[in-house]
Amino acid sequence: MIVENIAIFDFDWSLIEQDSDYWTIHSLSPEIWHEVCDKRHEFQWTDLMLQENGFTIDDMAAALSKIPFVSNSEDMRNVLVDLKSRNVPVILLSDANTFYIQTILNAYNVGDCVTEIITNPSYKDQQGRLRVQRYISASAPQHNCKNPCSLNICKGKELDQIIERYGGVESLKKIAYTGDGKNDFCPATRLRKSDAFFMRQEKGLDRHFSLVPADKQKICSQFIYWVKPETVWESMPKYFATST
Repeated sequence: MIVENIAIFDFDWSLIEQDSDYWTIHSLSPEIWHEVCDKRHEFQWTDLMLQENGFTIDDMAAALSKIPFVSNSEDMRNVLVDLKSRNVPVILLSDANTFYIQTILNAYNVGDCVTEIITNPSYKDQQGRLRVQRYISASAPQHNCKNPCSLNICKGKELDQIIERYGGVESLKKIAYTGDGKNDFCPATRLRKSDAFFMRQEKGLDRHFSLVPADKQKICSQFIYWVKPETVWESMPKYFATST
């Protein structure tokens, strides 16, 4: 099948209505969440995720199944279902982890709407605990990107590779990228005028642009601003329905 369009989504606060790290850890133990936050300036964030705290995968799955994926509406779920009906591949590009994402997608019956998940790998250890590894390990060559990317993943370079897998910029008519954080800036700089950046306002990237307005000028795609998911549901089907 020839693919003409693709849709890329960040996960926390972009596809779901919450920070999955906060939701999971705070739901299981507010005290441990505060301990994790206190350590965040000493350790890389992914390295802190529930590595030694004794919670089982079943504990976390129960917490994740209650996360507000759809807030008070079905808007983002509707977006995924609509994209599937249009045969638009959906790629999740996130600094969460495979277990969190797959568990939440399955809880809301949208796992079959997602084509690919690019995130930090996770596995269950012999004690039944979740282990999360960096997408780019500390011992691997680092991405050394000058943009405000996370240490363990450069979403810009990942988007470059996604585009190549789908035939390159010459083959793709439209790319829709949905994100909210500073690490979504780098991939947004890869977008063309024909593409659309669905940027969530009142979050990290919006605040970054307020402090560094020149960075916003580095993005040449159209901006579709949103605060509530209903805007994405109203706008994304129209974007893919119109011809370039």
